[in-house]
Amino acid sequence: MRRRYPSWYGAILAAWLGISALILAACSSQAPESAQNASADMGAEANMSDMSAAGAPPKGVIVSPSKTPYCDIVEAYVAADQCHQYADRIAHLQDGLGAFNPPTKMKQGETRLVELNVSRSPATDNPASQIGGPADQKIPVPMKVGRYMSATLKGEGFTIEPQGPDDQDLFLATDAHWSWRVTALPAATHRLELTTYVKTPETAGGPLKPMWTRSRVVEVEVAVPPMARLTQGTKSIGEWAKTTQGTIVSLTALVAAIAGLIAALRALFKPKAAKSEDSPPGGG
Repeated sequence: MRRRYPSWYGAILAAWLGISALILAACSSQAPESAQNASADMGAEANMSDMSAAGAPPKGVIVSPSKTPYCDIVEAYVAADQCHQYADRIAHLQDGLGAFNPPTKMKQGETRLVELNVSRSPATDNPASQIGGPADQKIPVPMKVGRYMSATLKGEGFTIEPQGPDDQDLFLATDAHWSWRVTALPAATHRLELTTYVKTPETAGGPLKPMWTRSRVVEVEVAVPPMARLTQGTKSIGEWAKTTQGTIVSLTALVAAIAGLIAALRALFKPKAAKSEDSPPGGG
């Protein structure tokens, strides 16, 4: 004969399964991160062990070689003759002048041409006359100038497209020119950083190495057009909905599981109704 279980058995089983599923989901979401951190720590320890076994110092620790003098020019330990070469090259750099025209205000999505012109002879060659934009937007940038010059423009909240090579040779020229196409993006901060370098070859015909640098940071105010503001607001709502969807589903499942458990407990502890007994015939 098939055994029949009370109805509250099924309710308790459903509630238990729901709560177990939620616990497993929470544990599985945290397990990969913990495993990844543990793996990174083990990798770092293994790397340190390997380096120690090989006799190399840990990364970030500078061990100065013995019998090698310290060169103030490059702030490093180099051979004495090489330090003298660096000092001689820096002594022969010229006092030049650059002109830079970064925007102070832009609209989101707008693109501007940002230019830099550097002159060896600012007394005779005005670098500001070689770049576009209003006069009050052109910033003078005093700098050292040598034969090999380089300039880069980086930024936060922009896409930046160089319009030419970073390195330029002024051997047969008195000035050098750089330009970048800059587009403002949606961002909390908008900043442009110009860095100029004087480079020199370590050896005759060898690769160029920076020996003098100068940086300048400019904050840019970027306005958001009404339509772009509406689009960003709609996108933010959509992203918020995606991030909260999992939480809502989990909470709904938890509430349903708790409700099922309460219903099962009520059915389990509900007092049974007393059975009525019939009076015997003829009783009275």
